[in-house]
Amino acid sequence: MGMRYFRSKPNLMCLKVPPPALQFSGGEPTIRKDLFELVKKAKELGFHHVEVNTNGLLLAQSVDFCRGLLESGVSTVYLQFDGLTSDVYKFTRGVDLLDVKMKAIENCREAGLSIVLVVTLIKGVNDHQIGDIIRFAIKN
Repeated sequence: MGMRYFRSKPNLMCLKVPPPALQFSGGEPTIRKDLFELVKKAKELGFHHVEVNTNGLLLAQSVDFCRGLLESGVSTVYLQFDGLTSDVYKFTRGVDLLDVKMKAIENCREAGLSIVLVVTLIKGVNDHQIGDIIRFAIKN
């Protein structure tokens, strides 16, 4: 979905009560060069909450990118977060991403960007961590 999609949907601009939220998801939205522009357009169309579902790789690389998301109008980042130990990521994602996830959270916090942790639970892999993940989420 790009700017052409938004421009081709004049009915979105005519809604008396627009839907409260729009989430950019599927694939990895943060690699889109026009993401900030799309977020701004969504806000102009009246979406109160604009959310981005992400693996967090770009968020971990740059606090300025996190600030850009916030400044363009992103309300909340939904961060793929499978656990609190390296072995979980090696199993679920094929590589240890724990430090990347922690850095993404740190950068979002520094930028003032709200985060929701999205956990994929797998029996026998990370289901035993759910309590610790909830406590971590509350603390962070």
